Amino acid sequence: MTWLRLHGPALVLFVILTLAGTYPLWVSPVSHTLDGGVDQYLTAWMLAWDYHALTTHPTRVFDANIFYPHRNSLAYGENLLGTAILVSPVFLFKGPALLANHVAVILTFFLSATGAYLLAFELLRRRMESIVAGFIFGFAPYRYYHLSHVQVLSSFWIPIAFLLLVRYARTRRAGFAFAAFMCLPLQALSCAYYAVFLSFGMALFIACMLVVKSDRSRVVRQVAVAAVIPAMALAVIHMPYAAVEREQGATRPGEVVMAYGVDLTSYLAAPAGHWAHTLTKRFGLEERYLYVGVVGVLLSLSGFWRSPNMLRFFGLLGTISFVFTFGDAIRVAGQEVAWAPYYFVYRFWPGAGGIRAIPRWSVFLFLAIALGAAAGFGRIRRRSRALAMGVAILVYLDYVSWPIALSRAEGVCSDAYAYLGGLNDERPLAEVPSSGWWEELRHQYGSTLHWKPLLLGQNGFLPGDHQSTSIGLASFPGPESMHLLNSFLPVPRVLVHLERLGPVEVNEIQCAIGTLFTQEAAPDDHHIVLAPVPHGLPERCEAWSWRGRGLSGRFEVDASNPSAEMVIDVDGAPTRGPRVHLDNASTLTARVVGDRRYPDRLVVVSERRSTTIDYRGTTLPISRSLWCAVASPTRGMLVEHPERANGTARTVRLFVDHIDGIPDRRYVVFGAAAINNVTWKKILLDFLRTYGATVTDELPSGNGANYVLIYDQGTGSSAFERLDTVPIVFDSAPDAACLTGFSYVAGEH
Repeated sequence: MTWLRLHGPALVLFVILTLAGTYPLWVSPVSHTLDGGVDQYLTAWMLAWDYHALTTHPTRVFDANIFYPHRNSLAYGENLLGTAILVSPVFLFKGPALLANHVAVILTFFLSATGAYLLAFELLRRRMESIVAGFIFGFAPYRYYHLSHVQVLSSFWIPIAFLLLVRYARTRRAGFAFAAFMCLPLQALSCAYYAVFLSFGMALFIACMLVVKSDRSRVVRQVAVAAVIPAMALAVIHMPYAAVEREQGATRPGEVVMAYGVDLTSYLAAPAGHWAHTLTKRFGLEERYLYVGVVGVLLSLSGFWRSPNMLRFFGLLGTISFVFTFGDAIRVAGQEVAWAPYYFVYRFWPGAGGIRAIPRWSVFLFLAIALGAAAGFGRIRRRSRALAMGVAILVYLDYVSWPIALSRAEGVCSDAYAYLGGLNDERPLAEVPSSGWWEELRHQYGSTLHWKPLLLGQNGFLPGDHQSTSIGLASFPGPESMHLLNSFLPVPRVLVHLERLGPVEVNEIQCAIGTLFTQEAAPDDHHIVLAPVPHGLPERCEAWSWRGRGLSGRFEVDASNPSAEMVIDVDGAPTRGPRVHLDNASTLTARVVGDRRYPDRLVVVSERRSTTIDYRGTTLPISRSLWCAVASPTRGMLVEHPERANGTARTVRLFVDHIDGIPDRRYVVFGAAAINNVTWKKILLDFLRTYGATVTDELPSGNGANYVLIYDQGTGSSAFERLDTVPIVFDSAPDAACLTGFSYVAGEH
């Protein structure tokens, strides 16, 4: 009997069940979307970006168009590259991103059910029993809670991987082991959470093989060889995530992770649409609608009783994952009753530190219930086919959670985005108003029509400067927003959604056109595209505008011993460009030459705990984990010092107009806010003294205020002044023409 004749009826049944289980989504997949879940707009954007990047610049697929100018912005969350390839025909025929997301959701039900069916058939060799397993795993109620999370629905690689491992255990053919391990990178391209879980499950399977089998040395050799290429593939996929973790500290705090632990009653909570939802919804919280069913659990307990070792393994895996979902304590009705070991997994298992939603470990529990229920159903079927048919109906009624609820899809400003899509440049884009994650997500989804780099966006993690950027844009068209926009190269366009603004705000923007902005276009009655006007900014102010991607320039760097940890990046962004390592003395001598299109600058990055930078006779102490110095010998120096504590990034920005060759009575201005740390005060004062200033004042303490220190080179005097607005760098006197200039301000974000 051919494979298709053997399994074709089951596949047809799963197609029917999928159409029934996702009704009415497939009836109106463009005009409607899943009710109450806005994360689907994020996953739709991910799928669209993946296809766009893979077909235009595949080597830069992780440099998505959000969080400009940060690189690897796709790695701030799931990548969904595997899912994007699965639904690529939708994009090939110019379908919208939301349609691709809905197609992916529908396919995951069919594929997950099919994967569990094939695994059960490999274990039991019975089709009807295997269909029961496929239905329970593919249509488990918890999946309907996650309809807007296509990555959580993409669990089909898990049963396929175990199917291949079972075949390897039975045949000792190394090809099956290799294919099983290749499921790990494929799963990582569909759901990174499940890739971490699957690596644990596969390691446990191999460990059990070594315990019960006699040919251990052969298994070890074959597994080691089979894992090489999949491990290399995983390493390549992990590289951008590792870069984000280094740069942004993208690891979940342990207390946050453990707070997501389930209560035992969470396994009674059914999602909306299930018959038990009204009775059990009081037990459910975020991510914790994990109804396991009554009939399925009873069948699985019967099936695991006196079952073969291979099937018992999945019972063991399901039990372990069940315990993991509790986090660090087993809770019943809100009361801690026992200790749970998940903290050790969080600390020591690769990748577990980035997992927030630990209830998703329950995917192994549902797989175990599905396989056990199939075995239990088989025992009933061998006794009475009529009774088995009745039990099958009960299983269906116990797990059915359809029809699903839909709502009208959110529209996008297609004319404005079509205009932007027709512009042949990579100039970044700011959209206002952008007050809150939902508006940012709307703009992000709308970018699928133009793919311009966005200053903001949403993902699993957010960069450290996301909050300050969001706050700056919220003041548009005020001075804080001008400061923010002018800190990027090139200066971003601004798309204004007039229909979301009040009449006063619209009037302010109209008054700013011609002075602060030029109107580039008005694609329709509700949107205008603006370009900020620089207003004759002093050239030296551009010295710290290093936030653009790929800024050009030619530099010469002299370093004594290229063996230490300090890195000089001459590309203008801390993650790209040529790098030079310094000696252990951490002394840098640099000569900057170059392209006059942009100010001369040198970016120095250090990850040393204690070191100094010597630049043109200036010694800068580095006493924390990271410093960035952007230096121009003719236009000044900016120093950034981020400190990360309890997930908060604090940055001090200093600008010093270089004293060499500058006439008397030129001002040197510093911005500082909320600086209460004694070490930071010392750094600032030392920096001033390095430039020859006589400093007698202590730095003022914070309360959120901004201060400048004005140093008069002619008289040698200095004084702090509090500003009610953003600090300004100005020339010989503060006149009105300078008030639109760059600001150099410290703060928290």
